[in-house]
Amino acid sequence: MTRKLIKILTLFISLCGFSQEYYNTQGYDVTYEDLKGSSYEADSEANALIIYESVQVSTDIDFEFKDRIYFIRKVIRKIKILNESGLSNAIHYISLYNNELASEKVENIRVITHNMENNEIIETKLNKDLIKNEKHNKHRSSLILNPQNVKIGSVITYNYTIKSPFLTHLNGWQFQEDIPKLYSKLELSIPENFEYDVKIYGDIYLTDSNTLIKPKCFAIQNTIPTVLANSPYLYIDCFDSYYIMKNIPAFKEEAYTLSKRSSVARIEFELKQFTSVSGKVTDYTKFHKDFDDEVIQSKITGRQLTQSQVNKILPDKILSETNKLIKAKEIYNFIQKNYNCNGVNNIVEDFSLNNVIDNKSGNAQSINLLLLNALNEADIKAKPVILSTRDNGLVSKINFDLSDFNYLLAEVELNKKTYLLDASNPYLAFGEIPFKCLNQYGMGLNSKNNNEWIDIDPLFTTNQLYNLEINIDKDQNVKGTVACKKTGYHALNSKQNYFNDEPSYFKNLTESFPDKTISDFAVSTLKEDVNLKETYNITYTVQTDNNTVTINPFLIKYLDDIPLKSENRIYPINFGFKDNYLYMFQLNFNDSYSIKQIPEKLILELPDKSGTMVLSSKVIGNSVNLIFKINFNQAIYQPDYYQSIKEFLNELIRIQENSNIILERKQL
Repeated sequence: MTRKLIKILTLFISLCGFSQEYYNTQGYDVTYEDLKGSSYEADSEANALIIYESVQVSTDIDFEFKDRIYFIRKVIRKIKILNESGLSNAIHYISLYNNELASEKVENIRVITHNMENNEIIETKLNKDLIKNEKHNKHRSSLILNPQNVKIGSVITYNYTIKSPFLTHLNGWQFQEDIPKLYSKLELSIPENFEYDVKIYGDIYLTDSNTLIKPKCFAIQNTIPTVLANSPYLYIDCFDSYYIMKNIPAFKEEAYTLSKRSSVARIEFELKQFTSVSGKVTDYTKFHKDFDDEVIQSKITGRQLTQSQVNKILPDKILSETNKLIKAKEIYNFIQKNYNCNGVNNIVEDFSLNNVIDNKSGNAQSINLLLLNALNEADIKAKPVILSTRDNGLVSKINFDLSDFNYLLAEVELNKKTYLLDASNPYLAFGEIPFKCLNQYGMGLNSKNNNEWIDIDPLFTTNQLYNLEINIDKDQNVKGTVACKKTGYHALNSKQNYFNDEPSYFKNLTESFPDKTISDFAVSTLKEDVNLKETYNITYTVQTDNNTVTINPFLIKYLDDIPLKSENRIYPINFGFKDNYLYMFQLNFNDSYSIKQIPEKLILELPDKSGTMVLSSKVIGNSVNLIFKINFNQAIYQPDYYQSIKEFLNELIRIQENSNIILERKQL
C-alpha cells in the first residue's frame, strides 16, 4: 500500500475571521464593553488579551546638543485580564539599549489600571516610584512596569515614549506574543535620507500596510552655506508607512521548536544607506562598525598565548606532527581531555587563558579560545565562530550586537573541508558541535573585521540502526539479541548518558522493557567516537489466545507519544538535523507454529519526497523478516508541511502499536 501525504498550505482563514465587537479595538480609550468582556471566542484558553496596541516611530532633533537626531517611539497598549493565570501578563517590560557613548531613555510613562466598580470605571495610576530597572548585560536593560490594583477583568493601559540616539538601529515590532491580540499597528515617519530594507518574519499575513512620501516633514539646521543659503533650515521629505495585523493568535510552543524569539510574527528594519545633506552616501549593508569595535574590545579574535606557552602546553609528539589534519585532531583531543568546562558561558565577559591553563578549567568560550590559540600557534589557521544557541533564538542579520551571541566555536579548514570544533564537551567528535548550536547560522570572525555569516550544519549524518533477532519456542518463550548502532546526535545523547552514569543508563534501559529481562549488556565505543554501539540479550514470555500467539515486533519505538498536537502551526518544524532510522526485526519459529498474519506493506511520503516511511515484511521459511525505515530529508520544514508531518507521525505511532505478527499453534 502506497500513500502520499498532501502538503496543505494553511491560509489561517479561521484565524483572521474572528472579531470581538464588544471590545474597543479602535483606540486606546477604555470602554464599558472592554471591562464587561470576560472571554475571547477565538481562543478559549487565552489568559489575557491585547485589545489594542500601536507604536509611532518618528525622528526629532536636539538643536542644543550638536543637532543630534533621535528616534522617538510612542507606545500605547491596552490589555484585558481574563483569568487568574493572566494576572502576570499585566507586567510590562521596556527593553533598552546603551553603549559607552549614549543610551536609550524612557519618558512620559503613564500606566493606568481600569476596573468596574458599582457600574463605574475606577482608575488606579502606577506609582512611578515602583518602576524597577533590571540590567541584563553590558548593553541591555529593562524597565519593569508592574501596574497596581490588577484583578480578573481589569483593563490596563500603558503609554510611554522611548528616545533613542541609535540611528543605525531602528527597532522593529513584534506583532505576536504568547497571548492573542485583536489589533496591532506600527507607524513610521522616517526622513528619506535613511534608506531601510523591511523584512517581515513569521507566517501570519499583514492585514494592511502602505507607504507614501510626505513632503518636507523634517527640518534640520542649514550648516552648508552653498545649500539654500538664504534659509536657516533644510527640509527633508519623509517616508510615512504603517503596518497592521488584526486577530493575531497567541504563540503556542510545542515539539521541534526554536525559541519564541525565532518563531513569532515580527517586522525588522535594516539600514541600507544614509545620504547626508552634502550628498555623501554611507553604505551600511555590509558595515557594522559598532559590532566590529565590540569584537576587537572583547579580545575574541586576538592571540593571548605565545609560541613558547603553547610549547609548554602541548606534548612534543603533537607539535612534531607534519600532517595538519592529524595534528589538528591531536591538539583538539588534548584540549578536550585535559580541560574541563565549568558550565558557565558568556562570550562577552573578560577572561584570561593563563587562568584556564592554571586551573585546567573554564567556560566553553575560554576552552575553545584556548583551542584556537593552540591551533594558530601550531601553524593551523583557525578563527572563532560566534552564534546564538537554539534556546537563545536566532540573531537578526539586520540589527545585532555582540551580546546577541552566546556561544563560541573554532573553525578550521583542512584539505578543502571545513570543521567546526568545540573542545568543551568530552563526548564530541572532531568536527561535531552540540545540538544546541544547530541554529541555522553564525558569524565567522576575522582579525581584520572581515566578518561573515556562515551556515551551521552538522558534519556527520544522524542515524539509528536496530537489528533484532528473536526466537520463540513451543512454550512461547522468547529469547533474542538486540544490536544497536547510533551516529551523530542520537549517539551523542546516549554517550553522555552512558559515560556520565552507567548504572542509571542500564536501569533506564531495563525500565523501557517492562515484563522483559535484559542481560549481557555491552557498549563498544569511546567517548569521542561519533558512533555508539551497544548489544544486549532480551528474554520474555508471550501468552496463547485461542491457539494464537500475537507478537508486536516493535520492542523499540521511534516515538513513544504523539509530539504534534496543535490544530495549526504558524512557525517551522525544526528538527535540527536530517534523521535516518532503520529497524530490522527477525522472528524465528519452529514447526509448532504457522503464520496467520504479518504486517501489511506501507509506503508513506511527505510532500516533495522530503521524508519517507516504509514498512515491509515477508516470510522466509520459519522466519518473519520485518524492515521499518524512516527518513527525514530536511532539518527544517516550513509551516505548510505541518499537517502532513503531523499525519506522518500519527501514522508512525499507529504502526508501532498495531502492526502485529500472529502465529497459530499447529494441532498435534
